[in-house]
Amino acid sequence: KLIEMPPGFTTGEIRIEAHDKKGSMLGTLTINNTNLALALVEEGLAEVYLSCSDRTLITAEKVAKENKIGV
Repeated sequence: KLIEMPPGFTTGEIRIEAHDKKGSMLGTLTINNTNLALALVEEGLAEVYLSCSDRTLITAEKVAKENKIGV
């Protein structure tokens, strides 16, 4: 099935990297070469799981909290 892309949407990629203990897929969603999880964390719109080992996400969350960005 073809999906009509919104204006400005160029590329998207879903990369499944692992599965957790419950079988949920863990991975990365990239849109127009932007890591969506990182963008959300930087804007204070998402939190990082305690078990996360991605230093980039952890640092982005720390900066957002220090600057009182987001919710």
